[in-house]
Amino acid sequence: MRFVETHLTKDRLFHKPHKWFLAFLLSPIHFLELHYKDKYHLNFEHAKKLFVFDMGLLLSAVILLFATIFWFTYDPTITNLVFLSINTSSPDAKIISGGYITYTIAYQNKSDIRIISPSLTINLPASFVIEATEPKESFNHAERKFILADLSPEQQGQTKISGWFYDTPGVESKITAILEYTQEGRTNKEVKSTPLFQFQRGSVLKVGINAPEKLIAAGSTPIKIILTNDGKRELNNITLPLASPAGLSLVELKTDKGVVENNQLKLGELKPDETANLSAELKTNLPEQIKAAALKLTPSIEVNGIKIAQNTVEKNFSVLHPRISIQSYWINQSEKTQPGQTTELNLSVSNNGDIDLNNLEIALPIKNEIINTNKLANLNNGSYKNKIFTINSKYNAGLLVLARNQTKNLTIKIPILESPVAGVDLVLKLNPELKADLNELSGVVYQTKTSAPEIKIGTNLDLAGEVRYFTADGDQLGRGPLSPQVGKETKYWALLKITNTTSKATNLHLAAQLPEYVAWTNKSSVSHGSSVNFNEKTKTISWSLNSLAPRQTVGIYFELALTPTDEQVGTAPIILQNIKLEATDDFIKEKIIDTLPDLDTSLPYDLIGREKGTKVSE
Repeated sequence: MRFVETHLTKDRLFHKPHKWFLAFLLSPIHFLELHYKDKYHLNFEHAKKLFVFDMGLLLSAVILLFATIFWFTYDPTITNLVFLSINTSSPDAKIISGGYITYTIAYQNKSDIRIISPSLTINLPASFVIEATEPKESFNHAERKFILADLSPEQQGQTKISGWFYDTPGVESKITAILEYTQEGRTNKEVKSTPLFQFQRGSVLKVGINAPEKLIAAGSTPIKIILTNDGKRELNNITLPLASPAGLSLVELKTDKGVVENNQLKLGELKPDETANLSAELKTNLPEQIKAAALKLTPSIEVNGIKIAQNTVEKNFSVLHPRISIQSYWINQSEKTQPGQTTELNLSVSNNGDIDLNNLEIALPIKNEIINTNKLANLNNGSYKNKIFTINSKYNAGLLVLARNQTKNLTIKIPILESPVAGVDLVLKLNPELKADLNELSGVVYQTKTSAPEIKIGTNLDLAGEVRYFTADGDQLGRGPLSPQVGKETKYWALLKITNTTSKATNLHLAAQLPEYVAWTNKSSVSHGSSVNFNEKTKTISWSLNSLAPRQTVGIYFELALTPTDEQVGTAPIILQNIKLEATDDFIKEKIIDTLPDLDTSLPYDLIGREKGTKVSE
């Protein structure tokens, strides 16, 4: 078309825009005319018919395309014209687990179609405890659904649901309101939903940890855990796991409410504003490189049969490394001692840690029957109680402070029993324990222990002796007058007994001497070893035995004859003197020597003979 060619130009656009616009509208016809002349005219026998047919096909395809688009984009529902919103309100400034919440769901039919049989469901966590609904009469508790009246065009309304919300703090919760309805005149249900994302910023169950900011790498620290119900509703079935990370452990657990079972604190209930207190000792055993530690506790509550974790409380500690080295050794580096002796245990205590120590206490557990505990406290400035000997700053002012890089020396005197009653070949093993307060940590106790070198305890040979005229049962042993008379012979029996204690004794030799006025009658008896020998020249009695086993006793008995002189009238003459026992301790390879006082005719153990007379008469 010439009109299009003339007016569809840039010049006409600015000077005659109305004609340019008309030419633009006619340009498709002009395009078809040009297309016909170029592709069909003079090329086909029925060019006009073929052109019309092609254009019809093209128009059909365009119509089909637009119909398809309409088919897939057409929405017969009115959900876009239905308004639905959900809002929350809480008496608290923020939403917390265990708090009271009201959800308000507003709805409106903004379409021109009536809505039939609408219902409104709110998907809340199963742990939500419903307290009130509005309107109350239209709410189905089992399905948590409001049954609503029909909604006319532009009609609106709202519902409310209130209650106690419980969930894990710090975790986002999704609340969904769902409106189901049917358009008037239709049977298909339509659904309109809207979500609400809710974030709990705390919990009514408060857990506090009262403990120092610092603790020691190896020791014990008092700690208190407090659970408080800060809400307005009772909490039930509260569980607080007490598992700790490696190197930390809670021991000596005591609670004023509930029970501790399987390393968990269990509370059946906790009323509003009520607290439960758990006291414990936090024992630590952390390696040298650890400078900080943390204790994390996560309580849980049970609501509607569901366990819900609450806020995790974390207590961070700086770790101190007090370190004491204890060197212990026996006096003169001795490795053995004998019964009845007092030996000395020397302790060298050095503070090699990073903190000063106060009020040192050294405890010495006495786990055997080797030490004479009656003399232990008297020989040292300390106390003995419940089989533990203790030395502390109360008895030794030098133990008040042990500063960093300081060393103190202490000597403990250890008295050995004369005759230990338990065991054989005894070895004394002592394990001193040290406790100290930390200068920077009130109530925290540092503890360590060491082992003293073992020391062997030799055996004891108990030599006992007496002179008798009668036995304890009243049988007569002696002969001659009682009391003794000048110039007349009175015979007595000397009874000597050797008792071994804890180790084998070898090469036993017993010797004694008779005074000039006492004669050997050649009557004797022994339970072990050789017969009693008498040397007339030296007036010496002797007896020997190769070995005597632990806890074994041997008796040596012999008769002696006394003939008193005038000078002895009114006295109880000695009849056996210079009594001496020698042997070798086979365990510690030491010589054993024991002696007895001289024996006379005073008969201290012979009641019958003493009544008849013990002093020489004329």
